Amino acid sequence: KLTLAMMLLSIISVAIILTVTLNEQKQIMESNLIEENKRLAEVAARSIEASYIAQSWPFRTLNQINASEEVLFWWIVNPEGEIYLADNPAMCGKKIGSTSFEAGKTFVEDYVYGGEDIKFLIQPLEIGEPGKVEALCIGISLKSVREATNKMIFTGVGYFFMIVAFACALSFFLAGRFTRPITQLVEGTKAISRGEFDHRVAIKTGDEIEGLGDSFNEMAQRVTDAIEEERAARRETENIMNTMINTLTVVNPDGRIVEANKAAFDLLGYSEAELIGMPFDKIIGPKDKEGGKIELEKRIKEAADSVVNFETTYIAKDGREIPVNFSASVMRDEEGREQGIVCDGGDIPEWKRAEEERQKYMAELERFN
Repeated sequence: KLTLAMMLLSIISVAIILTVTLNEQKQIMESNLIEENKRLAEVAARSIEASYIAQSWPFRTLNQINASEEVLFWWIVNPEGEIYLADNPAMCGKKIGSTSFEAGKTFVEDYVYGGEDIKFLIQPLEIGEPGKVEALCIGISLKSVREATNKMIFTGVGYFFMIVAFACALSFFLAGRFTRPITQLVEGTKAISRGEFDHRVAIKTGDEIEGLGDSFNEMAQRVTDAIEEERAARRETENIMNTMINTLTVVNPDGRIVEANKAAFDLLGYSEAELIGMPFDKIIGPKDKEGGKIELEKRIKEAADSVVNFETTYIAKDGREIPVNFSASVMRDEEGREQGIVCDGGDIPEWKRAEEERQKYMAELERFN
């Protein structure tokens, strides 16, 4: 799009410049042609005026007017606009229209002669009766101007295509210079969004776009470093979790297990795929005591304000009830919204058995006493 816009702008600009230049040159040529013929008409007028005093016509001068390639005709017109002397005798007696003559002032008008657009030059003559102005009228052909204009148009068209070709090549070059780095940045952004955090751009333009590319690479490196740090922290957390003797489970606000350690899998007999996503109440609390589960949930909710500790049981995959020393605490974000509950359970069957043995022993002692 940028290339097309630059090409279109170049074509329009060149076309306007050529049009204006050709029009100005045409006007200059017409002006020069008129000025030359004005001087010719003035010389002829002075010769006619001098010959009139001598009571003769300066036919040699008038014939010299005809010798000019630009002059189509000459007429001498009386104050009523009637031609009474002309290079073509057939024009004598005809009127040229309502054109008025003014002494001492030369007029140039647009005129049509023989179907051709010409310039009609009127040079007043100081002959005849006082107060009545006669005039020498000359028809000036614009053929030379048209031929020169056509030649300039032909040459201008050639230059036009040359300039347009150069402008197009320059547009492709400049557009490529600007769009290639931007395309690299767009592709780099897409790569980062796809998770290709090692993607980098190589922009060497020596301007602000290169600086933007360097900023992009720095940003990508910071993202990569942050991800590596997060992965390292996660690995460290997983190592800690997996080396813990106690079971550790994380429950989301919907009550489902989203994370657990190896001790939990081993104790409960579930695989990771089975346990993750399971409702937490499937693995905790007395199996056949719904009231006990309700009480358990109530006590876990108390963890919203502090850590709660109590004894309960885990329910294994095979249905066994495993006594545990249970603690729970709520995770919250920076705005205080609940993110989940961290549950820790220590297996206490050995402690339970020891306690039962102690109580049994004490009972036997009392019976002997």
